[in-house]
Amino acid sequence: MAKPRGQGADVIQLIAKEAIYGTAPANNWWRFPMRSDDVSGSQELEDDPVWNTGNADDGDPAEGAFNVAGDLVVPMDARGLGYFMQMCLGASTVVETTTDVLWTHTWKSGGDLFSYSKQVWHPKLSTPKGKTQTGIKAGGFSFPMARNGRALLTIPMIAQGEVKDVTVRDASPDVYEYLPFDNATGNVKIDGVVLANLTGLQCNFTNNLETVEEIRADMKIAGADETRRQANGTANLRFSADETVDDLVDGKTPCELEFSFSIRSQPTWVFKVTLHRVFFSRTKVAVSGPGGIEQATSWRAARDATAGCMMTVTLANDVEAYI
Repeated sequence: MAKPRGQGADVIQLIAKEAIYGTAPANNWWRFPMRSDDVSGSQELEDDPVWNTGNADDGDPAEGAFNVAGDLVVPMDARGLGYFMQMCLGASTVVETTTDVLWTHTWKSGGDLFSYSKQVWHPKLSTPKGKTQTGIKAGGFSFPMARNGRALLTIPMIAQGEVKDVTVRDASPDVYEYLPFDNATGNVKIDGVVLANLTGLQCNFTNNLETVEEIRADMKIAGADETRRQANGTANLRFSADETVDDLVDGKTPCELEFSFSIRSQPTWVFKVTLHRVFFSRTKVAVSGPGGIEQATSWRAARDATAGCMMTVTLANDVEAYI
């Protein structure tokens, strides 16, 4: 039944890798479970402060720059997550860990990025409509870690342009069977040892995209180029007798920091983010009441000469390859 107003439950969102930057592909579209998507076009109206017009009223505004950007928030699905890691980090290497059963995919920071197109289609409106963003580059990713809730990944995106659609891009898109990671299965290690008294954590990785804001009649950018890769975050610790982080700070010593998620129904399936050379900052320890004392500390990663990169991401699942 047609609806007069749109609802998120009815939306079809499709994503596809581009062969040519800024050109939506004809096929190989995928549909993934989503939490939120605000990657879309915007254009501000700008002031035109002219005078000597014979009146005090404002005149017509000037058109501002047309920008297409926003955040995609996706659940960390054990299969679909690899597609998004490819979006954020570039091509992976894959090893068949167990014949026809388990494959381990590996990404390293610093790789060249692919571009993508994304359509948001509203099929149940009385007049179906939608838009496609093209020339999308992923600015990186971030995720929190906690004791409960679904594990979620936020991906900031910049696109070259946006077009209106008259039909859905693919009536039968590819899909992965949904099997998400939960925060309850998260684990954090420093130099291979589980970090004690950790109550919360935030991990941020950025490709530091630099937009090329070319002057052109169609108002599109020329591109978004990945530059310096950076990773940082915070860790909330319950103040205790444990000296793990204190010793690292006192000695100005780098460590290997590892975040991982597992699935109890598939014990060999693991998503792991390893930062090979991490430094923790010295932070205040404030006593704000009679209860437990929380210490919020920040960290940042650097390139490790032995690993040959700053960060390595691995995903073990039953997907043979991400293309």
